[in-house]
Amino acid sequence: SFMIAKTNNTFIQTLKDILMNYWKNEQSSENHYYFILHIIFELLKEHGFVNDIYKNMSDIECHLLQFSAKEKFNSTLWEEIQKQSFLHKLTHFKSIKKDSMIDKIILQS
Repeated sequence: SFMIAKTNNTFIQTLKDILMNYWKNEQSSENHYYFILHIIFELLKEHGFVNDIYKNMSDIECHLLQFSAKEKFNSTLWEEIQKQSFLHKLTHFKSIKKDSMIDKIILQS
C-alpha cells in the first residue's frame, strides 16, 4: 500500500507504529493477512482516533484515486477526491501514462 498524508499525521504515525510492531513480532506466516491495514484502520477509528474528516470514511473513499489513476489528469476530480479522503490507497502500476492522474499527482509533484 502507498499512502499520502501530511507530515506528522497522528493517525498515520500510529498506524505505522502498530504495523511496524506487528511485523517485528509476528512469527507465523499464516497470520499475515492481506487486509491487516484495513483491520487496524477500523480498530483505530473505533478506539478514539476519529475526527470529523474520517469518522464516517469507508474503504471506498481511500480507493477513489486508484479508480481514476490511469485517466487523464483532471484537477476538479482530484479536488473532489481530496475532499472525500485524506488517505489514498493505491496498487502497483506496471506502467504510468504521461499526464495521467497518478503521473501528475505523484511523479510530477
